[in-house]
Amino acid sequence: MRARTTATLLIALPACFLAAAGVAQVSPEAIGSNPHLWVGVEGSNFKPDYNPIAGRLDGIGIWADYNLAHHLGLEGEVRLLDLNRPAGQTQKTFLAGPILDAVHYRRFVAYGKILAGAVTVNYPYLPGTHESIGYGSYFGYAVGGGAEYQLNSRWRIRGEYEHEWIPSAPGFVITQPLPSNGLTPVGYSAGVSYRVF
Repeated sequence: MRARTTATLLIALPACFLAAAGVAQVSPEAIGSNPHLWVGVEGSNFKPDYNPIAGRLDGIGIWADYNLAHHLGLEGEVRLLDLNRPAGQTQKTFLAGPILDAVHYRRFVAYGKILAGAVTVNYPYLPGTHESIGYGSYFGYAVGGGAEYQLNSRWRIRGEYEHEWIPSAPGFVITQPLPSNGLTPVGYSAGVSYRVF
């Protein structure tokens, strides 16, 4: 069931974004007609989907958006969820993929993105100890969306939601004798970006 839902999302979301991009209006003054690069920093809060009792993960991230056209670009992001370390748990993501500015309205831009890459997880301590259950590096992918508000020609603020899938985590070594069904962290981020060119 989870695989069918994931496949449906991966097909339906880009189709929706492309349809919205086809009818959205954009003013050239808002984003310019030449390719440009934005870099940003964000604060994030994620539900890790491994140990909900331990709490949510807080961290910081950086991203870069290279816009190829009015609506389409590439995004790379690095998120380090290791500020509060509930029960020793951390998560780091290194993802990249297409981003689509679906709707422009005055200074607001609504966007969606599909990213893939590497995820590392340091699992929480065993109950009553300071011994970690384990550590793993995995392939992961994510679907996210949000809105940006353009403050001026160089600065934007951003808020977004992201849903990640880590299909092979945590792995049978950690879950045995139970099956390893993957992790699906979700979270929110807010940040600011600067237009480099």
